[in-house]
Amino acid sequence: MKDMEKNSYMYILATILLAFSTSCVSGQNNNAQNRETENTDTVNFTVSFRTAVGRKVKTFGNDSIQEFFRNSSALFSVEYIDPTSIIRQIFYYEDGGIRTIYYNDHPENLRCLERFGIDSSGLWMEGFFPSGNLRTQVFMVDTIIVTADNSIRGGILNIDYHENGQIRRIGFVGTVGTQNTPVGPQRYFGESGNLIKIRNHIFPKEGEPYIVEREYHENGMLRREKRYINFPDTDLKPTGTWKFYNEKGELTRIEVYEDGELVRTENIN
Repeated sequence: MKDMEKNSYMYILATILLAFSTSCVSGQNNNAQNRETENTDTVNFTVSFRTAVGRKVKTFGNDSIQEFFRNSSALFSVEYIDPTSIIRQIFYYEDGGIRTIYYNDHPENLRCLERFGIDSSGLWMEGFFPSGNLRTQVFMVDTIIVTADNSIRGGILNIDYHENGQIRRIGFVGTVGTQNTPVGPQRYFGESGNLIKIRNHIFPKEGEPYIVEREYHENGMLRREKRYINFPDTDLKPTGTWKFYNEKGELTRIEVYEDGELVRTENIN
């Protein structure tokens, strides 16, 4: 089971993305820091006021709008007015570290995923830990995710990272009805890169959407297989037969759920 999962397209994408993500955006992060430095000059200052929560706002001509932490000279955010700028907006921690960057559609920011066969309009957002290490990336994409007998267009690829740089979670978001929701397999990894679980969001053409979740032991063997009613409920409801396995891959217990309630348990000797 584990080998089949690891050979899937998304797993390959996850491991490759980790290798190239730094090179894809490192120049953009340097640009963000340079732009912030350029805009600390108050020569072109034209407007100053405070927001409803007390943050001070300064407008610098047609270049940028800067917002500062309340009762502090530390930058809270910088918004670049020029739509041709690579960066649209930057948010900061109070110690000056970059917290979040939002990007515009820009030739230098496009096609980060092209080499993997995903049509991407580019990197849309990056988040960072207080240490400066990459925390999350959001790519705008145009791809098809097949769940059961249904094909759903994916518009977002989310990648979250552990602070040590290993991918923590990767998965697509698509539009179902009028809602954006995780679609297809969402993969979760430990700090050492080991696969922890796969949560597969399935939307059949007929019948209720559901989630199949597979958790893994540290040795890679299947640990638990669970199923939930997925959508449109906010809280996941257990449903169907859950299976539990030991580290050797042997079935040890079965739980049966109906309408979110446990109705039967069977231990396997």
